[in-house]
Amino acid sequence: LEGELLEARGQHAAAVRSLNAADTILAKGVGPETADLIDPLGSLASADVALGRWKDAIPLLDRALEIAKKHRPYAGQVAAINFAYAKAMLAKHDKARASALLADARAELEKIPWKKRQLDALNAWAKAKRLH
Repeated sequence: LEGELLEARGQHAAAVRSLNAADTILAKGVGPETADLIDPLGSLASADVALGRWKDAIPLLDRALEIAKKHRPYAGQVAAINFAYAKAMLAKHDKARASALLADARAELEKIPWKKRQLDALNAWAKAKRLH
């Protein structure tokens, strides 16, 4: 999706606009519980956190995790949501919860050799934020 690419490029405000539109279209087209919403919800939450709106991100991450529980997420998908959630928890000043979410994400990614780049990014972020 365009919004996910914008978020990856650090264009958070544009990503929010695009991802909100995608959420509406997907929810209407294939239903509000489709697995196709997991990644866009995670990207939207990440953009919200980057824009200082962690309170907006938390319900999106909860929704993404609930959808993932009902479907079979692809390898590393829940780890990506947990990593975004850790960023929101750190913004909320909940280091303990952020560390626990990072541990969950790390444990998932360590089992997936082709997700080494994501694991390295998670570890670099955790080190920069002094989280374990």
